[in-house]
Amino acid sequence: MEDWDVDQQRRPAANRPVLITAVLLIAVVLTLLAVAVGAMLRADQPANPFAAPAATGASQPAGIGADPALDAERDAAAEEAAELLFGDALRAGDPYSLNLSLGQTAILHNSDAEVAVTPGRVTAGTGPCAAGPLLTVAVSVRVTRGAAGLAPSDFALLGRDGSVVRAVEKCSSGFVEAAQERTVVFAAAAQPERLVYGPDPEHPIARWYLT
Repeated sequence: MEDWDVDQQRRPAANRPVLITAVLLIAVVLTLLAVAVGAMLRADQPANPFAAPAATGASQPAGIGADPALDAERDAAAEEAAELLFGDALRAGDPYSLNLSLGQTAILHNSDAEVAVTPGRVTAGTGPCAAGPLLTVAVSVRVTRGAAGLAPSDFALLGRDGSVVRAVEKCSSGFVEAAQERTVVFAAAAQPERLVYGPDPEHPIARWYLT
């Protein structure tokens, strides 16, 4: 009898995990039923007569190109910000202007002018204007708006070793407002790699790779 009583006392303790699991399952089932009933009640609610009608078809995001007037305002604001940062100096509106090859055009502009600059043929030789070998770059300059003054001193050659060679102004030609074909002459660098335009060769406005 004593052993039977001990066994009867142990059985409720052994059954407790089973009871806890059953309670948890019942709670989960009731929760799922409540969610399902709530979803059904919301689906049966009548539509709000004062709500705006849903747009048909794909919606057009209010980004660039969605509103020409808004685009014009954005361009004007960007131009004003650029003037505050750079003054009236020429600048490139296209980030690809720093990754061009010879024969490709960089469009430079400021608030009053726009000019297309296209370097072309590169030749080596000598000349009476300076001693030693010279490197000449033919540059096409086409002013499309206003009047833009480009100076040969704003062009430079960058070597593979990081050297900077400025244009020889007395050897360069065609730098007058009406001229379209111009030449920029440099004292020949050992390994010229890039032609750059801008007052700071290390941070140019436009860059062309020679090879």
